[in-house]
Amino acid sequence: MPERPTILYKYLDLEGARAFLAKPQLQFKDFRRLDDLMEILPGHRKLSEEEIAIYAPLKAQQVGNKISVEKCAHFLRSLSGVGGEYLENGMRELLSDQSPALFICSMTERWDSGAMWGLYAEHHKGIVFGLSTAIDRVCQLNRAYLADVKYSEVRPQMPFSVIDRRVIKESIRTKSIDWSYQKEWRLVSDSDANEWLNAADVAEVIIGYESRNNVELTGPATALKKNGTQVFVAYPDPQIHRMARRML
Repeated sequence: MPERPTILYKYLDLEGARAFLAKPQLQFKDFRRLDDLMEILPGHRKLSEEEIAIYAPLKAQQVGNKISVEKCAHFLRSLSGVGGEYLENGMRELLSDQSPALFICSMTERWDSGAMWGLYAEHHKGIVFGLSTAIDRVCQLNRAYLADVKYSEVRPQMPFSVIDRRVIKESIRTKSIDWSYQKEWRLVSDSDANEWLNAADVAEVIIGYESRNNVELTGPATALKKNGTQVFVAYPDPQIHRMARRML
């Protein structure tokens, strides 16, 4: 894992901003509701004989050794003749029948992305907040962990219906290269319960440009200053395609 930035940021729309400023919190959501349809789900490809030799015993073990390793190998070998769309649909149907077991809180190294302000902060009406050491406490108390996201053209590959936890873990932190501008880090949890924060946990709050005169946001944000929070207002940088900021 690369060195974690001192502060990680979260974009919120106007409704989320109101809730956060009233009671600072982190919210986790079912991984099936992430932005990209292919996020976290492994892809499929034809297996080599060497890979079949590795995965067949694992498949047999996962079905309680009710099926021989040889039959599992035959099953995996036969998948090479099955269309990729069929396997993809099958995987998604299996997931839809299960209770969610993985929840994500997406954060980022960046507070200055105009694209993310537009997409995740309701066209600059919301806020961005930043956390530092509070993230460590969240991980310790909630069995969560922090993962840096890597960006790739290729989805991590796993045989259909075989659970390879190494590939699953890789999939959790892999996203399409189309999203690389986000510089994302993920808090990963097995619960969707909100993580309530102390006001002093909030290192920074940045008010969106379209809400710079919205006292509904600027008032509560300013009140956080007494806890050591730095409060800013974002505005378009006059020279480059980035947001700048000034102290509130």
